[in-house]
Amino acid sequence: MSNERNAYHRMVFLYEKGFLKYAKGDFSGIDDMKNAIFCFEVTGAINHAKHYQSHMEKVLK
Repeated sequence: MSNERNAYHRMVFLYEKGFLKYAKGDFSGIDDMKNAIFCFEVTGAINHAKHYQSHMEKVLK
């Protein structure tokens, strides 16, 4: 697997791990989700960052 693809999958995994933690009542999952979104932004994957940001906002309402 290429480094870029591996990095992408790790960011998605970080977000999903955070979402699962939050869904189970562990509010530290919010930090994981925010960190994943930040990673998307830093790597220039702005559309992915917007997608996951939108999802997080819906979940946290």
